[in-house]
This record gives sequence, structure tokens and C-alpha cells, in this order.
Amino acid sequence: AVETVVEFDSITLLMEALIKSMEIGCQMVADGSKTESAEAISRAKKIAMQLRVTAATEVDDQFSVELSELILSVEQLLQQAQVQMRVVPLRMAINIVTQIAMIWRQGVMNYLKQSSQSQLNEEAISVDLSHDYLSKTMFPEERVSVIH
Repeated sequence: AVETVVEFDSITLLMEALIKSMEIGCQMVADGSKTESAEAISRAKKIAMQLRVTAATEVDDQFSVELSELILSVEQLLQQAQVQMRVVPLRMAINIVTQIAMIWRQGVMNYLKQSSQSQLNEEAISVDLSHDYLSKTMFPEERVSVIH
């Protein structure tokens, strides 16, 4: 479960870094700072590529394919923004990644909730089985000594 949380965290951190980098790029484009905007967009493209690679290796196959396609769309928007030095493609990319991040966080919360619930259920079954075993294999006075 800890490995799963780390995988989810790495993807979450990459999404947050991507959004931040795109926001900086958006501000630089709006300010007319060509060098700084090109650097910020280039950084965003690298983060998007890393996000796609990380998702491909750490996420369920079907979701990974869908996430990769969305990130490819973001990369295309970033390329368009970099070539044209326009804010609109950056804003579109920010909106897409923000939506993905919201869905991702909700999915992680649901997964962790289900995971912890199933772990509690397994522990309850284990306790029931041990109680059942003790009750069938020991006399009542022996059970008291084992329990205490």
C-alpha cells in the first residue's frame, strides 16, 4: 500500500509541477518575455513527457493509455504555445491538466478508502477465524489464559 501511495504521489507532484510551469509560461507570454516564456514552456514540455512516462509505468493499462493520450494533447498545446507565443493554448493545457489532477485525486482517495476498508475487513476475518479456532480447540479455561 505504501508503494501505491508513492506512485500516486509522484504522479500528483508531476501534475502540480506541470500546472505551475504552464502558469509561469502563461504569465511570461502575457508579459511579452520571449526568452523566459520559451524556457517555462520548454520546462512544462519536459514535465509533461515525464508524466506520460511515469503514468505508463505506474498506472493500470487502460487508464495509462487514456492519460497518455490526454498528456499528448497537452504537449501539442504546449508546442503550439511555444511556436506562436500565445496564451490561449497554454490556458487550454492548464485547464486539461487541472481537470485530470482533480479526477486523479478523487480516484486516489477512492482507491485508498477501498484499500483501507478491505484491509479492515481482512483483519476482522482474521480475528474471527482465530476466535473460531480457539473456541473449537480449547476448553474455556484455556482460552482465558491465551486471551490474557
